[in-house]
Amino acid sequence: MRDVSVGWAEGGGGTLQSAARSRGRRHWENATRSQRIGYGVGAVLVTSGLVHLGIHLASGTPWAGAVSWRKPTTFGLSFGATLLTVTFLRTFLSRVPRLVDATLVALAVACAGEVAGATLQRWRGVPSHFNEATPFDATVWTAMGALIGVVGLCILVFTIVSLVGTEGSSSLRLAVRLAFFALLAGQVTGAAIVQNADTMSPDERFERAAVVEPAGDLKLVHAATLHAAQLFPAFALVAATVDWSERRRFRTLVVVGVGYAVVCGVLAAQAGGGLAVTDLGTESAVVLLAGVVLVGASVLSLAGAVAGGQRRSANRQRE
Repeated sequence: MRDVSVGWAEGGGGTLQSAARSRGRRHWENATRSQRIGYGVGAVLVTSGLVHLGIHLASGTPWAGAVSWRKPTTFGLSFGATLLTVTFLRTFLSRVPRLVDATLVALAVACAGEVAGATLQRWRGVPSHFNEATPFDATVWTAMGALIGVVGLCILVFTIVSLVGTEGSSSLRLAVRLAFFALLAGQVTGAAIVQNADTMSPDERFERAAVVEPAGDLKLVHAATLHAAQLFPAFALVAATVDWSERRRFRTLVVVGVGYAVVCGVLAAQAGGGLAVTDLGTESAVVLLAGVVLVGASVLSLAGAVAGGQRRSANRQRE
């Protein structure tokens, strides 16, 4: 099996930055057509999010509310980052390439449509979610629901494929699988928000769809699970550039995964119980702290290894 991590570890002349640039160039040169589509659409979505963030800052309008620039901003950034991440992770999926490529294109289309729906409704000055005030609004909301279903199905396909055919070192394979499981968890928490909203009146849904009374916050759990997909591959790729054995890389990533799962578990328990994350009981606080320590210690250990490698590289260059 080809070790796709080698380029990151050896392709950059001894520094993390040059290794990333070198591997990045080769990655783009070898990218499939579906990946180029994914990267292009993802870049457009992130740009859209940043543009709408600028509009929000310039307008001075409130961030909160059913009709604000928050939705096109967060949807553009979040869906864009997710699509870019999955597009990159496709590199390590070796089985059923035609299915994987078709699924990636479908994901790109669904992400673009979802962001377009939220953005369109904001520019029309109406809520994008749970809005059935007119036939057109109802059509947009129904379409967005269908598109998010496509996103979830695509993530499920990628997760299954990652379990049966992933290239790379053991730590990279673990990182890819953890990333897809995190994305699946993000889809589940997103569905929980919609289900929670179904128990509310129409007016309440616009403002408090993610709130489990009295103070539980499902949005925090949704974001924490969804964007763990960036954490695990990034950790594994950086770890591939330092002077660690593969066994240590794998074990450290396991620690990160366990710690992050513990943190998300506490956040989910707080939200499900209607409690704010700041309203922790003693046992929950201890468990949360343990999860944070596991992740933090692993990240600090990796950062120290990176710094040590940079110092050794600089010393060799001076010699």
